[in-house]
Amino acid sequence: MGGKLCVVCPWHGYRITLEKGEGLYWGLDSNLKNRSIKSKGIKQRAHRVVISHEEVFVSLNTDPDPLDSDHYSCSGNVVDKGGAQGQRPEVSVRLIKREPVCLSGNSIKYTFKFTDPNTSMSGLPGEAALMSITSLETERWWTIVATVEGGFSIVVKKKEGGIVSPWLATELKPGQCLGVKEISDGFGFTAIPPPAGLDMVLVAGGVGLTPMIAILNHCFNTGDPAIGTVHLFYSERHEADLLLTDVLTRYSASHPTKFFPHLHITQPTETWTGPTGRITPATIIAHCPTPRHTYVCGPGRFYEDIQQGLVSAGYPQAMIHKESFES
Repeated sequence: MGGKLCVVCPWHGYRITLEKGEGLYWGLDSNLKNRSIKSKGIKQRAHRVVISHEEVFVSLNTDPDPLDSDHYSCSGNVVDKGGAQGQRPEVSVRLIKREPVCLSGNSIKYTFKFTDPNTSMSGLPGEAALMSITSLETERWWTIVATVEGGFSIVVKKKEGGIVSPWLATELKPGQCLGVKEISDGFGFTAIPPPAGLDMVLVAGGVGLTPMIAILNHCFNTGDPAIGTVHLFYSERHEADLLLTDVLTRYSASHPTKFFPHLHITQPTETWTGPTGRITPATIIAHCPTPRHTYVCGPGRFYEDIQQGLVSAGYPQAMIHKESFES
């Protein structure tokens, strides 16, 4: 790969150079269009091997600096197990279940569990996972919509003409694994806002609903009586593409005085009786005239349009939080 001789993991597809133990993969540049070979750094402890007169001599690499592969080694005689200090090695998750989450079937929820049961995560809303797909030699960020015991779920919308989302929908089978390179908080949402900000506005376009579901789970599953009212403004083009309506219906029924969903359809059928057209700042202000913490996630200029309109109406910029994705 790239002129370097590699071994390939038969299960995960990881490519490791024989000379140095360097992990290589095909990554995308900043515009998500062009691919190039990228390095994960030294991942595998490489040992010098010499063949002489039909005999094999191995010189063990006993460098005291830890490597990721040491964590998975079967013996502790070489170095102490564990990743490099301050650096979390890539971990693996195994697909447990996949299920459609809208009537059209265009969006699918994938539930994974860590292959190492000792792996943990904070479970706070707004987290996203950088997941690597070695068979496609690429990686993607996906928002974690829910945590489960020993793992998490993501929702991915199938993109017409795409590469990754169709592969997940047709090729990834239960029992197969993906890598998780990093988990971070996309909103910087590390706790429920202070008392003055317990009333919230959630604004989502398309699959941008997923971090909002994570926030709703956090708000309403904790049983915190201090949670104020939460208005969700969520838009899709067609009714059949509405995501996770069972979750929205459940919270609306269990918290009728706190949770208020406003579902907008931009290309409605004659049978649709709810709000139509795009979500605008005026729509939000009509229901929430007093500024409150507002979380926005959607494609393209979705955030910019909402943010500019709310700020013009008197919402402080510091109360408007953004997570964005590529449409």
